[in-house]
Amino acid sequence: MTFFSLGPRIPSILRTMKTLIITALHGEIKLILSHFDARKMTKLGGPTRLYECNENIACLTIGMGLTRAEKSMSKFLALYKPDLVLQIGVSGALHPDLKIGDYVIPHTIHAIGESGILCLDDINVTESEVEVKKGHFWSSHHIIESASEKQHIQDKTQSIAVDMESYAVAKACLDAGIRYNSLRIISDLANDSARDDFKINFLKTSNLLQEFMLQNIVPVFNL
Repeated sequence: MTFFSLGPRIPSILRTMKTLIITALHGEIKLILSHFDARKMTKLGGPTRLYECNENIACLTIGMGLTRAEKSMSKFLALYKPDLVLQIGVSGALHPDLKIGDYVIPHTIHAIGESGILCLDDINVTESEVEVKKGHFWSSHHIIESASEKQHIQDKTQSIAVDMESYAVAKACLDAGIRYNSLRIISDLANDSARDDFKINFLKTSNLLQEFMLQNIVPVFNL
């Protein structure tokens, strides 16, 4: 893989890219990068990395947490504004019917003290035996790892899943006029064992999500 530090050189992908795939961590995008044989990576500072997949698609890692996500999006959008952002990654379950390995898409994304952001309704999933559940998402500043806090958030917001980056990315896209949606997979149940479950399930669920994307998501991949 070729590495670049952002300076006078502006990545060539920014001249043609239409779709940007965003993840918090490299492990959530590794299989997709391998599929496209992505060899060029540009460092944008901190955890922010831009990977060139082809002339239309790039991937961006932004680090964990709302604050890091906000900073990473600010750095990237100062350079370029894609037509579509699709955020993917692992998530904790808030709805009691969700289990590890379930796929979820948000109608809206909420965060404490913020108004909900309405997401696209045109990220289509082709015919698949796997059910993709839709509902509200909650973005938290910290890991939800107690049954009582999980229940409180679910009761108050009716959210089905929780993560730590989606609101910041969705808000940046909304402000910039960029189409946005998210596809996530449940890696933990946002309860007392959340940290251990995340460590155990992260790699497996991340790989399942990427394989599902490559096989089923339209129009992001026309394979």
